[in-house]
Order: sequence, then C-alpha cells, then structure tokens
Amino acid sequence: MSPVARLLAIVLTVVALSLTAATPVRAQELTVSYVDWPGIFEKTPDGGYTGFYPELAQAIADRAGFTLQFQEFDTPREAIGVWTGGSNLFAAGPPRTPALDHAVFSDPIGDIATYLFVLESEDPGLSLDDMSGRRIGVVERAAGSDLGDLGGRAGEVVPFVDIRDAFGALIMGRIDGVVTTYKFAADLLRDTKLDYRVRTVDPALRVEPFHALVSHDRAELMPRINAAIRALRDDGTLARMLADWNVTKPDPVPPVLIVGVSRFPPYQVVTGDGGFTGYGVEALKQLAGRAGLKLRFVEITSDEWAAGPGDDTYDMLPPLSVTQAKRRQMDFTRPLQESPYSIFLRSADERRIGGIGDLAGMRVGFTRNSWGRSLVGSAPPFQEILVEDEDRLLDLLIAGQVDAVIYADATLRAVAERRGQSGELRTVAPPVAVSQRAIGLRPGLATVRERLDAVIPGYLASEALQLLRAQWLSPQPFWTPVRMRQAWTGASGLLGLAVVITLLVVLRARRRAVARATELEILSNRLGAILNTAQSAILGFGRNGDILVANLGARQLIAEPARPLPFSWPTGITFVEPETLAPLDASRDPIRRALAGGALSGEVSILRQDANDGKLRYVSVSSSSVATPTPGDIATVVILDDITRHERNRQSAERSARLDALGQMTGGIAHDFNNLLATVEYAATLIAGAPADKATSYLESIHKTVRRGADLTRRLLTFSKQNTGQVKSVTVREVMTDFQRLSGMTIEPGVSLDFDIHDDDLRVFCDVAQLENALLNLVINSRDAIIASGKGDRIVVSVRGLSEEHMQVERPQVGDAPLPAHLSPRFIDFSVSDNGPGMAEEVRRRAADPFFTTKGLSAGTGLGLSMVYGFVENAGGELRIYSEIGHGSTVRLLLPRGTDGGLREGAQDRPERSRGQGQRILIVEDEPELLELVSAMVEGLGYAIGTALSGEDAMALMRQGQEYDLLLTDIVMPGGIGGFELARQVRQLHPGIPIVYMSGYTGVRAEDMGGAVAPILQKPCPPSDLALALSGALSEAETGS
Repeated sequence: MSPVARLLAIVLTVVALSLTAATPVRAQELTVSYVDWPGIFEKTPDGGYTGFYPELAQAIADRAGFTLQFQEFDTPREAIGVWTGGSNLFAAGPPRTPALDHAVFSDPIGDIATYLFVLESEDPGLSLDDMSGRRIGVVERAAGSDLGDLGGRAGEVVPFVDIRDAFGALIMGRIDGVVTTYKFAADLLRDTKLDYRVRTVDPALRVEPFHALVSHDRAELMPRINAAIRALRDDGTLARMLADWNVTKPDPVPPVLIVGVSRFPPYQVVTGDGGFTGYGVEALKQLAGRAGLKLRFVEITSDEWAAGPGDDTYDMLPPLSVTQAKRRQMDFTRPLQESPYSIFLRSADERRIGGIGDLAGMRVGFTRNSWGRSLVGSAPPFQEILVEDEDRLLDLLIAGQVDAVIYADATLRAVAERRGQSGELRTVAPPVAVSQRAIGLRPGLATVRERLDAVIPGYLASEALQLLRAQWLSPQPFWTPVRMRQAWTGASGLLGLAVVITLLVVLRARRRAVARATELEILSNRLGAILNTAQSAILGFGRNGDILVANLGARQLIAEPARPLPFSWPTGITFVEPETLAPLDASRDPIRRALAGGALSGEVSILRQDANDGKLRYVSVSSSSVATPTPGDIATVVILDDITRHERNRQSAERSARLDALGQMTGGIAHDFNNLLATVEYAATLIAGAPADKATSYLESIHKTVRRGADLTRRLLTFSKQNTGQVKSVTVREVMTDFQRLSGMTIEPGVSLDFDIHDDDLRVFCDVAQLENALLNLVINSRDAIIASGKGDRIVVSVRGLSEEHMQVERPQVGDAPLPAHLSPRFIDFSVSDNGPGMAEEVRRRAADPFFTTKGLSAGTGLGLSMVYGFVENAGGELRIYSEIGHGSTVRLLLPRGTDGGLREGAQDRPERSRGQGQRILIVEDEPELLELVSAMVEGLGYAIGTALSGEDAMALMRQGQEYDLLLTDIVMPGGIGGFELARQVRQLHPGIPIVYMSGYTGVRAEDMGGAVAPILQKPCPPSDLALALSGALSEAETGS
C-alpha cells in the first residue's frame, strides 16, 4: 500500500471511530417535559426536580445508562404537545392516551387504579351495588371522572373543579362518595391527615397500566429501558418508589404490627439475649398498651431503617427524627420528644466553636443516616466524613481523624458513657438544632396513627414517661453503685466503724437528695412536655421585654429554633396592617400592648415572619399579666395561635358568598343598566336634528348617565373584591351608603326595602366587608322567605346605638377581674326584619347551624346564617334571632362600637337611669323566663309590678278592678289577644293609660298598631332604654301630651 493510501486509511479510521463514539453521546441525554403538578412533578428548594414522574424517570435512566435534562412547560397540554413530531424525548409514568400515540412504549411498569372512596363510617361490607341512587362526586377532566355514574348505579354525579372540594363535600356529608385515582386521593388525604376518615370500596373501578416512553428517534433505547424496569422491580426499588408516591394501595392494618428496631442507644437497644428495650422502644410499648395495639419487635439494619417501613418489611418504627424526606416515606404520629443535636469536640480541643458556621474548613463526622446531615445543606463549608455507626464516629473523633462530629446529644453521650470515655468529649452549647421525634408508620395505617395520637397527649404528662426519661435520658450520676462499692471497700479497712456510720449518713442524705432531684426533674419534664405538646405558641416575657420562656410552638412561629434564653423579640418578626402590610405602631402592636399591661383575648393580627419573603401568618393573640412578679421572673404571658388556614378558608368562603350575593343581584343590575342604556339611547336619538342648545342638554344627560353607570360598576367591584379580615372603626354612614344601593338590586317587585338609621355618625368596630355581606345575606333570606311563602311585602334594615350591654351579653373583664359595675361596653345594633311567614321554634333554633337550610338542595347551602354567626362571634358581638309564625322574623347583629382613632371603644360609664316613684306597671309576656327577668328589672327601677302570661290573663286582672299606671306588653302572644288587641281593649276600660310595647321583631309600623300607637322596645333591651321608655310614657300621660 502506498504511503498516501496508508495515510488516507488512517484518517478514515479515526473519523469512523469518532463518529462511533459520538453516537452514544447523542443518545446519553434525553429530554423530559416538566409541568408543575403536586405529587407528579415538583421542584425542590435547591431548584432540582422531584415527584413520581421525575424520580421514576431518573431511576430508569440511571439503570439504562443515559442522562436526563428537564424542559419546563406552563400547562400539561403544552408538555404533551411536544410528543407530536418531537425528538430525543423520554417520560416515565403516564398511561397510554391518544395524545401519546407518536411515542414508543415500554413494558408495563405498574398500574393506576381508580376507586370509589367513601367515609370510613360506612358499612364495612359496602359494595358498589349499595350505592344505587346516591350522589357521587368526580373531579372535572381528571382521570376516573368518566366512571362517576358507577355503571349506572349513581343517582347523581356531582362535578368538582378541585379534588379538595370533592373530598371536603364527602367529609361534610354533601355527597356519598368520590371517584378518582388512588394516587390523587392518597396524596391529598395523607397531606391533610384525613386518610383515617375515608376508605376505598373494592374492587377497583378500573386498572390501567402505565409505562415509560421515548420518541421514535430513540426507539433503539427501549430494550435497555425494559431491562432497567425489570432490574428495579427485582431488587424492590420499584415497589418502594410506588409506595412512597402513593401509586399502589397499601396493605390493610394487620392484627399484630411489626416494629423495626435498629441499634441506636439510648432510644433503641438490642440486648444480648435478643430482647428490645431503650427509651423509644419502651415508650412505644406503653403507648401501644394504652391504644390497645399488639406489637412484635424485629431487629433491622441501618439500611432497612433508612428505607423506612413498608408492606413487605415492617410496619412501624419507634420514635425517630421527623424530616421532609421521611414524611414522604412514611406517616408520623404526634411528636413524642425533642432530641437536641450538638457539636462534639475532643476535650483537649480548645478552639472556640459556637455553631456550624465555625466549622468551616474542618473535618466533621456524621453517620450516613443521621438527621444532623439535613442541617448543613448540600454544600457544607467543611469536609463531611461519613461512617456507619456511633461507635466508629466516636473512634474517629478521639483518634483525631475528624475535628468534630454532629450527632444526637443523648445517643453519643450514652455511647461514650458505656465505653468509659465521657471525659474525652466536650459538647458545644447550645445545641445546633432540636429535632422532633415521632413514631413512624407505613402508609395504610391511618387508623393506627389516630389511635396513638389520641393517647399521646395524656401519655406525655404521665409519670410513666417521666420515669422513662429519668432512666434513659438523664445524665448518669457520678456515684454509681459500682463506684460506691469500690469506695466502701477501700475505706472500710482504714476508717472503721466511724467512717461506716458517716458513709451511711451521707448515703441516706444522698438518696433523699437524689429522690428529690428526680421528683423535680419529673415535674419539670412533665411541664415541659405539656408546653411543647401544645399547638399554641406560649411566650413568657420579663419586665424588660426579654423572652424568658418559649415553647416549641413559639420558637417555630418566631423562627428561633435553638437560640438560648433569654433573648429579645426578633427584629424580623413584625405585626402589620392588613391593607398596607406596614408595621403596626407601638400603640396597636399586640406584644407591646401586652407588655404594657393590656389584657388581650383572642385578638386576630397579621404576623410577618420574614420581611424579605413577605410570609404572613394570621394569629390569635391572648395575654395576661402575672401578679406581683419577682425581679427577673415572668411578668407577662402571651399565647399566639396560628389560625392562618382557618382564616384563609373563612376568607375564601366569604368571597364565595359575596360572589353568590352578586348573582342574587343580577335581576336588579340588569334592570338598572337597562334604564341607563335606555336613557343614553333616547338622548342620542333626540340629538339628531335638535338645535344646539337642546343637543347640549341631551349630551349632558348622556354624561350623567354614564357617570351613574360607572358608579354602579364601582360599587359592584368594591363589594366583590374587598378583602376580609380587615377589622377597623368606620361610621355607620360609610357602611350603609353603598349597602343601600347594592341591596336594592336584590329586591323583587312587590317587596319593599326600607331603612331606619337613627344615628349614622356612630362608629362600628368590625370587618366591614363581612358586615356588608352579612346584612346582604339577611336581606336575601327575608326576600326568599316572602317570595316562597307568598306572605309579607316588607323588609326593614335598622341601625341604632345601644348605650349599655344587654342582659345576655357576657360581662367583659379587665385582666382576671370583671368590669366595675358602673362601666359597660356599648354596641351598635344592626337588624333586618320582615313581615314574612316567620320561623317555627325548631327552625329558629337551628338557623345558624352549618348546612341547615329550608330552601332545598338547589336553592341554598345552609352556610349563610352560619357565616353571619361566625362573623359576629369573631367581632366580639352577639347574634339574636327573633321570629313568630305568621308575623315575621328579625335578625339582630350586636357589634362593638369603634373610636375616631380606629380602635375598639372601651367600656363607658353607664347612663343615668330614670327611676320610678312606685307607680304600678302591668307586664304581659308569654315567656315565663323573660317575664321574670323583665319584672326584676322594672322593680329595680323603683316601680311596683303586676304580671300576666297572656292577653286573656291581663284582661282578667283589669276586669277584676286592678288599677295600673302603665301597660308594658309583648306584641305577639298565643291565644286570641295579642299585644295590639290587648292595648285596644285596655284603652276602652282606661282611655288614658300609657302603653309601651316590647318585641324582638323590629318591622312594626304605626299603622300596624291600630288605635293604640305607642313606643316599641326591642327585646331584650338594656335597663337604661327601659327606664327611659317607662319614664317618658308616664310623663306624657301626666302632661296630657
């Protein structure tokens, strides 16, 4: 071969080899479509990808020998769309669908099952045939939504937009079942801890396989992908992954639960004879006894412990540190204990180490599965040295092969004590973090979790647990029995009987001291356990404002998990304005007010936990001052309850109710806009051919009409969009001006809506958005009752001020003491009355119950009055409902007054009460209890009284010759004589007698009274109003006016 030919062959060979090497590189990286989808596709805090699809795809890719890159899309439709004609694509997890016909599918990986879910309380033997005629919920456009009719068995299929709404309706009893895939249901129910309330009905409605798939240009990879799937299935990785991500339905609760125990002293100890003990094991045994559970313990390796419980391994773990990764693997009970994690150094190491940041550049030891590794992140500033167990960790530290270790405080101390090396360790104080330890359970054991959760609070305060802590977690005393025996042996021969006696005295005193110390430690641990188990954040402040006591809930809320006490209130934690999110000034800040001696009771505030990320929490704040605190001791206790979820749910329901109210207004809105458009049309028509002066007039009419339309639109938008949760002080005028216009749109022809506002300059302190919605709800209820019954034609909204609290309002307190007798809070009374059909007593009694309605399923949810009640209670007021069959109903909202400064008005001096001079007053009331109360009040005002339980009884007294100076009568009473008729008959016998009516109904007009027109008191009324009405009526009678 010539040199040129030889050179050409070499070049061609090199090129061919380069191309051959390049081909796998092209196939080594495939693209996975990503779209945010909880449980399916999720992002990690560091920007990585997790979820069932990404983790399954990554596991297959690792086994098949190629890598992945993720391409993000906004919607599932876009993510699926790339498979039409796309190249270099890979996915794992979806089932076959027409949209993916362009892909090459693997062998089946597993199955996606669709079930009917029902309440756990349903008959255990319930079958699909038993669901005939019942209401079944489905999630629109979600997997399984086509199976909601249960093969024609269901009576009604109810669609929901979101799976949360569907299961919420199931739990609240609005539907009888939900049809969806097991994964979607389990993701939600495990996350919300509602899995114990719901179960599946077997068998599955549908089972369909899911696959891995590649685009056609990568079809040659499919054999490797199928081999990877088989390998994942054979070594158990696939089964574990499907269980972790709720794809497969777990096994039911077995009669005997298997508990895995690893060697982790002092929490888990395997004895030489194969027994199991330790703090966590013994605590679990005691809890199981209280909960009625049967357990069997087995030893597991550290790898089996790290993998977590599962159907084919074991069911439970003794208390372990709770992490986010562990929460995905398993379920957890309530926390049982806090476990401090500390930095340990050699005792000879004199370096000043205060925290993890001081370990930069050092060699730091961990065990592979230690919770402590989660404290340092993915890129620690030091070199990580990983070992298998605690003994090896201690070996490396003492030998100087690591500079420090981070580990569970009690465990490493116990290992060092066992080996006699406690003196060679130095512990850095305070701990770097404190982990919560709870019992771990495999999925499918929700009922077991609930049984344990039910007994854990009581167990945490029990003496049995305190004794366990003293036995396993307390530092060992120096005078152990071995050391004491050695001391006795050495001293007995030297000191004789005198030393023996001395030692006995010392030992006796020591036993007493140890017993006393143990009692104090048990008490301290018990109180600490109660504090740390409380869901509330509990803070104890000193006189100087420093935090002296903070339970676990408080440390989490104020983001100070391990800061040593005492410390100042964190500067980044602020209370903010609801509207502007600006920090509250000192006069409104609840913590500063509490420290200044103010007594707060369930005051709702907005807490910003971090000024940078804007994270907000709604909290309920209560406080109390500690009487005569000693210097340096707790002076003020503050309790913060995180009510964020409750508040946001309430706001969501409130917004939904406002939008529903807007729907109720549509007829009125259409009518108003038709009038506006007609005005514009007529004016525009008349402009054509009109003289200039007339045209200008018509144009001005058009402009005015457009402004009216804009004003109407503004009111509607304001009503529908305003945020709830903003408590403030506003005038009655501000509340009622827009409300009068909006509410008029809800009224049908033939029903009048009147307003009776006594003083619109008064201020009310409440959430204005909720007040408007509550009043609108009441107006709509009255309208519906009138229209449905065909009885009545009038609704009245009235507002008046109350100068002192009614007899039913609970007496407020200042700190732990009630208000002085001469002080009283003042209220604003908003009432809505109608002259419709009224309510029966049973209906009136249940009117504010959630989901109770008389409108039928298609017309109402039964949440309206319940939400009104909740609003009034949260505002510190009172809801009162008065109704009489055939006469109408009145609903009254008593709300606290506000001040010009934007705060709630404090208690005021009671108004002077006019007193009687012994005049005789006949009181007529058909309710015996109310008659007794009113009688006592009238007697207390200096009057003599007579009483009657009906109009007939009152007339009998009159005919017997009894003389009275005034008639005080209820209006609606059983029998043939009501209040108006009684007044008419009494006036026939005594023409000049003054009359005062009482009624809980506020819609009475003068023409309703017939010939006996008189003032009306609303029941129940404050004593000052009653005194004024009685003295006024008697004075008018005396003067003849």
